[in-house]
Amino acid sequence: MRRFALTLSAAIALIVPFAAAASDAKPAPPTDARSLEYEFAFRGHPDLQYRLFGVDRFRRGQYDEAMTLLRRAARFGDKPSQGLIAEMYAAGQGVPADMAMAYAWMDLAAERGYRDFVIRRERYWARMTEADRARAVTEGQAIYAEFGDAAAKPRFADQLRRASKEGVGSRTGFSGNVKVTIPSSFGDQTLDAAQLRSFSYWDPKKYWAMQDALWKNPGGRVDAGDLQDVRTRPGAAPAPANPKAGDRR
Repeated sequence: MRRFALTLSAAIALIVPFAAAASDAKPAPPTDARSLEYEFAFRGHPDLQYRLFGVDRFRRGQYDEAMTLLRRAARFGDKPSQGLIAEMYAAGQGVPADMAMAYAWMDLAAERGYRDFVIRRERYWARMTEADRARAVTEGQAIYAEFGDAAAKPRFADQLRRASKEGVGSRTGFSGNVKVTIPSSFGDQTLDAAQLRSFSYWDPKKYWAMQDALWKNPGGRVDAGDLQDVRTRPGAAPAPANPKAGDRR
């Protein structure tokens, strides 16, 4: 299984107070302006917060905890987290290797048509047995029901509305060039102070449009390679036409 480079910003050290989010402990309040900017970045955005902590645990080889955190991010529609869960199932990291589950999760990550995930999904399909493909359809239906956009986007929007009631301005008045870097195994996502205060960051539809712009037109990230038409290989089954596992027959 090909491994993808994980780049983790040194800025993680600035958000140590939030590491307790992975447990039942109450996080200690940040005490300096930059830490408060980081706290502000994640308020109402559990997709980014849990992805950051999940990738951190993955990088440390703490796969069980990484899976727990990434699933939390996945419940709020974070496609890079869903893609990394798929990679973990394919590689047997923290879970038994399972290509049917890997495909179902990567199919979910590709729900919005992001190129990296679509390519990996089709490569998974080419590697699978007919039995795995049949099971992926069943597994995919349950995964979509809980983690698909139809369920995840309203869940995220509710969190965002609650957080936005606290106000979208910086609590410190800090106006420097702080940048918040959220890593994934498919490339980093960087937000600057201006984006954190923008209306788009706090409006669900505009926020998802920002995500689409980032992941549909990636730059400076790992090249997944060209998509190969597996139907041209002798004895290969045709690739599925419908992108959703839950709709495959």
